[in-house]
Amino acid sequence: MTLLTLLGTRQAWLVHANIRLNYGPLRHVLVSPEFHHWHHSSETAARDKNFAGLFSFCDVLFGTAYLPKGQDPKAFGVDYPMPSSYLALLAYPFVVWTSKHKRNDPSASQHRLSKGEEPAQPRQGALLS
Repeated sequence: MTLLTLLGTRQAWLVHANIRLNYGPLRHVLVSPEFHHWHHSSETAARDKNFAGLFSFCDVLFGTAYLPKGQDPKAFGVDYPMPSSYLALLAYPFVVWTSKHKRNDPSASQHRLSKGEEPAQPRQGALLS
């Protein structure tokens, strides 16, 4: 068990390292830094992609693999505003959840539509709504 923990920790460090490694044919099995960097890209085409931490074939299996040949991500992070304070970041998932919950309330939706707002559209490529 200790060996698996050590290997898992090393793999997490490796995939987050700012290095480019050619895994050759193993790229179809193991996640490389090059593969995982796209998971952190703010580019629209890479959104909701490359979730695997160890086995890249899991992303292939679930249709979330993304590794354009000969390209690197141009920018990392999110492409929408995020809170800047520590406490606001901790609260952020709950604020988003509450906001989505209110949007799903039929009376709230009707109120927004009566004000001329467009209905919210799901994000392209999202696995879960």
